[in-house]
Amino acid sequence: MSAQTFGIDVSSAQGYGLPTGAIGDFVMVKATEGTSYTNPFYAGQLAAARKRAATVGHYLFLHGAAVSAQVNHFLSVVKWQPGDLLAVDWEAVPATDGGDTATCAQKDQALRLVKAAHPQARVLLYENGDFLTHHDTSRYHGDGLWFADPSHPAGHPALPAGVGWVLHQFGQAAGVDRNCYAGTVEQLRAWAAAPKPKPQPAPKPKAPRTYTVRKGDTLTGIAKAHGVGLAALEKANPKVKNPNVIYAGQVLNLP
Repeated sequence: MSAQTFGIDVSSAQGYGLPTGAIGDFVMVKATEGTSYTNPFYAGQLAAARKRAATVGHYLFLHGAAVSAQVNHFLSVVKWQPGDLLAVDWEAVPATDGGDTATCAQKDQALRLVKAAHPQARVLLYENGDFLTHHDTSRYHGDGLWFADPSHPAGHPALPAGVGWVLHQFGQAAGVDRNCYAGTVEQLRAWAAAPKPKPQPAPKPKAPRTYTVRKGDTLTGIAKAHGVGLAALEKANPKVKNPNVIYAGQVLNLP
């Protein structure tokens, strides 16, 4: 059996700090919901997670309106550090909370906005089997899928062919959601610390354009033939002291 790493996810339902008992090696903490709600226990849960877990994550519970404002609120609250995971939680919004469930396009937009703000972070999508089957038409999951499937044992979620997963939310213990990662603690930490984008080489400077003077040429004619101004051509060739005197074989710079 391949290695598994276990963790939990928490929200305001768990209160201040983290629940006692087996925490696991990673903790996903709810940070915000919609455009204005902030988990009142976020700071304390995050501080406890940093002390007790190898990898921590932060997630946004997405609603179906003002996606940019939701992401901006999330980013203003999140205390991200290199190696932290970020996630967008996409599921049905209860009627008591407005019932404004996000569309697939809004889910994609949120993932891309979070990724653009933190290009060096791994950004996950949380969704369940119903959403994956009936709503997720794009199958865009950012850097990976955090899949809720409590009907199957840890590390064995039921997914369509070709759909992979990073985290599996497989059940609960003492009212706390349990999750697993298919790998070791070190592998999860290494994956979460997404490699920095390779610096792009500076563009090579373009070789200067030149023109070799032919018999009968004039600076005015050369400028007109190459679509440049006469003054610019003269400026590009300071060695030409007299613009009325050029000779065949002379190499001129073209601006």
